[in-house]
Amino acid sequence: MARSPKTAVALVCALVVGVAAALAAASNDREWGLPDGARALGAPDSFACGNLRARGQPFGPGERCRFTIEYGPVKAGTATMEVLPMVERGGRTCYHLASTAQSAPFFDSIYRVRDRIDTMVDAQRFVTYQYQKVQNEGGYHAEHKAVYDPVKGRVRYSDGATLDAPLNALDVLSAFYRARIEKLTPGLSIYIPHHSDRKSFYLEVHVVRKEKIDVPAGSFSCVVVEPLVRDAGPFKNKGALTVWLTDDARHLPVLMKSKVPVGSVDAVLQSYTLGGPTSTTSTAAGSSAGL
Repeated sequence: MARSPKTAVALVCALVVGVAAALAAASNDREWGLPDGARALGAPDSFACGNLRARGQPFGPGERCRFTIEYGPVKAGTATMEVLPMVERGGRTCYHLASTAQSAPFFDSIYRVRDRIDTMVDAQRFVTYQYQKVQNEGGYHAEHKAVYDPVKGRVRYSDGATLDAPLNALDVLSAFYRARIEKLTPGLSIYIPHHSDRKSFYLEVHVVRKEKIDVPAGSFSCVVVEPLVRDAGPFKNKGALTVWLTDDARHLPVLMKSKVPVGSVDAVLQSYTLGGPTSTTSTAAGSSAGL
C-alpha cells in the first residue's frame, strides 16, 4: 500500500539533510560503523586546504538551493538549503548553514510541516561547533540544541546531557556540505564522522556512477552518491537515499530520492543562487546546461 501524501511530507527534512539512523550508543570507531581498514576523512590538521585553494571553494555565503518535495505527481512541499553570512563563534569564523522544509499550503490543514536546521561550522577546519534543529510536524514539536567539542569527541546538549562522538564529528547537515568538498570517484567511498540528535556513526558516502539528468533548474552532468549507515553487523541501508550532485567543483545538489515501500519521495531542484564573491541566480525559465 502506498504511503499517503501526509506521510511523504513527514519525510521532507530527512530527505534533504541526510539519512536517519537508529544506532545504539557506542564507544569506538568500529561500533560506530567504520569498517576495518577504512579511514575517516582527515582530522582538521590534515584537511586538504591546498586542494581546496586549487579547485576553488565549492560553496560560499549567498548560495541557496530551492527544491520541491514530490511523491509521484503530488507536490507535497518545498525545501531550501543555504549558506548564510559568515559568523564569529568563540573567536572562530564559521559558516552558517541552514535548511528548511515545509508542507505545501494544500497539506497544511492535514499535516503541517515547518522544520529547520542551523549549524555553525569552522570555516578553516570544517568541524561542527553548534547545531540546532527545530521540528514542527503535525502536532509534534521538538528542539535539539547542542555544542560540539571536536577535539575531545564530546557533544553537550541544552538539557545538560553530554555524549561521546567521533573526533571532529559533523552534524547531519554539515556532513552533506563536507561531502561536496571531497573528490568523488565512482566505485569509491568516503567516511564522515557524524553526530546528530544524540546518535553517532560514521556516514559512508558511496560514489555510484556519473549520469546526466534534467530538472526544472536545468540540465546537469552529475555524480551519483548513496549515503550509507553501517551498524556493528554486516547490514547497511543500501540505497535508502540517492543524491545527484553536479560533476564539477561545486557538487551542487540537483536531485535527492528517498525510497519508500512504493516509489520514492524526491527533492527536485527548482532554482539556485551560487554563493561566493559573485552570486548568480538560475531559475527554470533561465537555466543553462551547467554551472
